[in-house]
Amino acid sequence: MSLAIQWGYDNAEVGSLGFIYLDSVQTLKESYTGSVSKHPIDGGGNITDHFTKENPTVSISAVISGVDISVGLIDMQDYNGYSPTNVRNAPDSVKVNSTDKSLVSLLPASIGQFFTPQKPKVVLAAQPADTLRAIRDNLKELFTQNKIQLVKLYEYQGATLRHKPLENLVCTALVFNEDVNSGEGLYCDITLEQITFASYKKTTIPNNIRLAGISSEATSDKGKVDSTPNTGAPPLLKKPEVKESLAHKAGFGALLGGE
Repeated sequence: MSLAIQWGYDNAEVGSLGFIYLDSVQTLKESYTGSVSKHPIDGGGNITDHFTKENPTVSISAVISGVDISVGLIDMQDYNGYSPTNVRNAPDSVKVNSTDKSLVSLLPASIGQFFTPQKPKVVLAAQPADTLRAIRDNLKELFTQNKIQLVKLYEYQGATLRHKPLENLVCTALVFNEDVNSGEGLYCDITLEQITFASYKKTTIPNNIRLAGISSEATSDKGKVDSTPNTGAPPLLKKPEVKESLAHKAGFGALLGGE
């Protein structure tokens, strides 16, 4: 099993693109949690009337190497034909080109050692740049953008996709680990949370429904229609009228020391 994470390819306006193959996955954890409501009742117990499901999470501890261990996985692609950025072709073999065409090259080694032949030319493959630093910076872009970054998690068997990717993931934690034993490898812990979106849209309310709503609000106060003109300003609070009885007035005056 091989894993790869991808983001930004479906929305180029986000500004960050990433498709990283995880060379080695040490641990993979899927968490499904939830909570139940608790209402205390007489007798010291609780009753429950509903269950709240939390978002599923995927926790990955992986190692990414700068060595060309991805050789043979060059055909690894997503459904749109994109390949992870850190999957590379096999390096070219070292070539030794000898340009010595003189008679010295035809002499036996026991005699030719006393002559000065032309030095052969060694051709090496182009060395890759600091791949791990580029991958580290690419992963950090998940937290440097102001907009939300949706991540896809791909699972491969060799270079073949095993099933559809896990979508609508958001990276909620990214930790890089380095100690005396890590060497040149990039050790990272990635936590992905699968989220659910709520969308909205604008629509026009039909006149018959809008007028029915206005009529219902106007007649809700005991059938009385509010004739206050609509000036756009908030309504003023009216001071309630209080009618005092003689007994209430006499009691209030006695409290103040009057008659």
